[in-house]
Amino acid sequence: MKSILITGANRGIGLGIVKQLVSNPSSIEFIFAGYRDVNKSKELLDLAKEHSNVIIPIQIDVSDDESCNKAKIEVENKLGNSRGLNCLLNNAGVNKELKFNDINEKDMLDTYKHNVIGPWRVTKTFLPLVEKAVSGERNVLQASIINVSSGMGSVTLAPTMPFFYFDYQCSKAALDMFTVCFAETLAKSNIYITLLHPGWVQTEMGGAQAPLTIEEACKSIVECINSMKNEHYGKLIDATSGSSCAIIPF
Repeated sequence: MKSILITGANRGIGLGIVKQLVSNPSSIEFIFAGYRDVNKSKELLDLAKEHSNVIIPIQIDVSDDESCNKAKIEVENKLGNSRGLNCLLNNAGVNKELKFNDINEKDMLDTYKHNVIGPWRVTKTFLPLVEKAVSGERNVLQASIINVSSGMGSVTLAPTMPFFYFDYQCSKAALDMFTVCFAETLAKSNIYITLLHPGWVQTEMGGAQAPLTIEEACKSIVECINSMKNEHYGKLIDATSGSSCAIIPF
């Protein structure tokens, strides 16, 4: 993998993946680190200054067409005419933690907008660059689109869960369905498409009570992505299993 675009890279899991990639010697040349608000991205922008030859901050709002198109032009210009984008990691997302009595149309739709329509919009925009990276058989490190989902979106596992965040879980279930349909639609394209469950992580969203630190989770995520095979195509993969790439039922 020579290039990767990560949305929501200014904090939490996204920033953690950037740190993992830049701290381990590899063949990666460009880490396009997406962020929305410059005022909430100081740590990322400072890290990019330290590794300016590899980390390229890209301002992108996944809910805005113009912002996504502008970001695509920036990435395209950096890659040059002869190269495509090896990996698109749709990581940006929100969780309003709505309990049943908190459900309201505005918040439900806003979460859906960011967690389902957002990945669709970014994917639609950057698909030509990922297609450009295809050469040979399907391979996650060659040309891939990975959507960060959650085991909390699993309909099969829902009855076993101790609590529910209706907006988040419904949106992740929808993201899973979108990705499965998308993977089937592009099955002959040799673009690798899959879903990733990062685990319960000590982020702003996950909270301090989560069992995994960001560093632990992101180390497993990178290991998992590097180990994905054809049998993991279009599946929801448990990144906490590392190189085992365990499959979570939808």
